[in-house]
Amino acid sequence: MVLALSACLVASQACADRTIVLALSENVLPVEKSAEILKAAYAALDIRVELVRAPRSRTLVLSSTGQVDGEVVAGRAIEAKYPSLKRVDVPLMTIEMTVFTCSADLSSFRGAALASKRVGRLAGAVVQENITKGFRDVWAGESFEELFDMLKLGRLDAVIGARQVLETYGADNEIGCIRVIEEPILSVRLYHYLHERNAELIPSIRSALMELSSQDGASTGH
Repeated sequence: MVLALSACLVASQACADRTIVLALSENVLPVEKSAEILKAAYAALDIRVELVRAPRSRTLVLSSTGQVDGEVVAGRAIEAKYPSLKRVDVPLMTIEMTVFTCSADLSSFRGAALASKRVGRLAGAVVQENITKGFRDVWAGESFEELFDMLKLGRLDAVIGARQVLETYGADNEIGCIRVIEEPILSVRLYHYLHERNAELIPSIRSALMELSSQDGASTGH
């Protein structure tokens, strides 16, 4: 059961014996490392983390409507569409959005030329949705496995996604003809988001994330 955390103490005081439930998109990126960082940060506040795994098209609905307490990671592009989600302003990872294709003519998939192609993107992925606004023919798939399979079958000309997703796909599937255009469309920093009812936790979890970063000497933003 999702617990409302309004009873938690804020600032430097810990929220003892509490559980927070976060949505984790299972079909977007290998974000398990970000989930582990968050578990450690919340543990410093005596808060347990439970993860609800769902497709991207579902997680933002769950977190923005308060059915869960927040989102493990998302880009700032979600903020206009989901104003009930409040950012914890410590970047957890950076991704590069790029184009995948089976075409040998990579030059025809750069810039404005891409808008005339049959392009696949992930349903519910706001950054990809923004990139493909105004494109002639866009297919929103439920997973990158679906999108890459369609690409290999010639049902799509290109797929837009983070560079890391092809490696994840290739772990269980033949990459075949799929090629990545090395020049990224844009770089996106990803942040942890909490539903607005839990906004009082933001200063504490932000401090905990920054402390973790300083302890291990690694920046959570890179």
